[in-house]
Amino acid sequence: MITKTEIQTFVIFCKSKLKLTALVQRKVWLPQSTLCIIDAVFSIGVPYTSTENTVNHFCEQFSDNPAA
Repeated sequence: MITKTEIQTFVIFCKSKLKLTALVQRKVWLPQSTLCIIDAVFSIGVPYTSTENTVNHFCEQFSDNPAA
């Protein structure tokens, strides 16, 4: 089992080594939605903008409302 100290050490490491402020917020699709499955499948190995386009095209075709 991971201890609280180990978690805190990991968090400190991540904050010091990762550029968390440079992260770009992505759209999040609801887990119960078909859109999250499309997002998961079509985001493998491609720029995320192409995944967003795929989801948006699906929504346009099937009159589904994309998450904002």
